[in-house]
Amino acid sequence: MGDFNHCNPAKSLCGFEQYVTCATRGTKCLDRCYGSIKGAYRPLRRAPLGTYHDVIYLTPYYQPVLKRVKPERRTNPVWSDDSTQCLQECLECTDWDVFKDACGNLDELTETVSAYVTFCEELTIPRKSCYKFPNNKPWFSRDVKTSIIERNKTFNQGDMTRYYDLQKQVKVRVFPDQDRSCAGEPISAEDIFSSVQRLSKCAQSEVGEGVRGERERERERERERKRGEERVRMV
Repeated sequence: MGDFNHCNPAKSLCGFEQYVTCATRGTKCLDRCYGSIKGAYRPLRRAPLGTYHDVIYLTPYYQPVLKRVKPERRTNPVWSDDSTQCLQECLECTDWDVFKDACGNLDELTETVSAYVTFCEELTIPRKSCYKFPNNKPWFSRDVKTSIIERNKTFNQGDMTRYYDLQKQVKVRVFPDQDRSCAGEPISAEDIFSSVQRLSKCAQSEVGEGVRGERERERERERERKRGEERVRMV
């Protein structure tokens, strides 16, 4: 990037892309900006500020997913003990013989019963609307979001002790299946030495097995060679 009034570095900068394509002074393009990524920026011409060169505003062509894709609105059922009990009572008081008499075959009966169960679920289970943003990760749940907000609030307040505790809580909720039984336990020199000994014994045993296997194969080849010589002498 620079002001090139008397030279053109395009021949020297082979393989680089020139982002400034508009005129920067009159009808000439004197200000240049080179990069290794083709089509990375779009130049926008602005009014000069205290100089005879125009100001060039470079905006990236790439837009984040959050700006390119609109958030998706979803309606999810809110299951609770009361709503589940209400759905069970609704299904228990249903006269299922009506469906058997009205349907002519098994496929029609299955489709009708499934539609009726879905209708009862929509009638008894309350629903709640929420927005799913395109940059949300699969593990980004409501509990994780609440923990992150509380952690950031604690950091802004300056309570670092509670901040580290909340940071551990966020990790536990993001990775719930990770084994942390040995986390935080100090490792002594004896543990390291015993681990190195076990690795050395395993390596020696593997090398020994390889050497013994090679010796057995060599003996087998020697026996085959002797059998071949005996057959030749007998002939």
